[in-house]
Amino acid sequence: RADGGVGGLSLAERVVLGSQANGAASSKAVNVPVISQQHELFNKRNAHVAAAAKAGKSRWGPMEVAKALSTLSSNGSAAPAAVAASAKVNIGAQLLGA
Repeated sequence: RADGGVGGLSLAERVVLGSQANGAASSKAVNVPVISQQHELFNKRNAHVAAAAKAGKSRWGPMEVAKALSTLSSNGSAAPAAVAASAKVNIGAQLLGA
């Protein structure tokens, strides 16, 4: 090991085990909820990219849009429908009383 021969868990093992790292290596798998949260976050991002492309307001390139759409379809997630212009709200105008 590159830690100078110090006993205990390696850095990678401590990162994976997180709060369950008690100084002894564990042979059982540990579920890490952060991964599922990241998965959900990427699904939301991909849905946003797909919705923007569908509305014609995409700042992403065609390859990124295609990747987002394929990821959503492989996950079973549906891309949200574009928001109608009448449903959009101009908060700045409301604050200024315009």
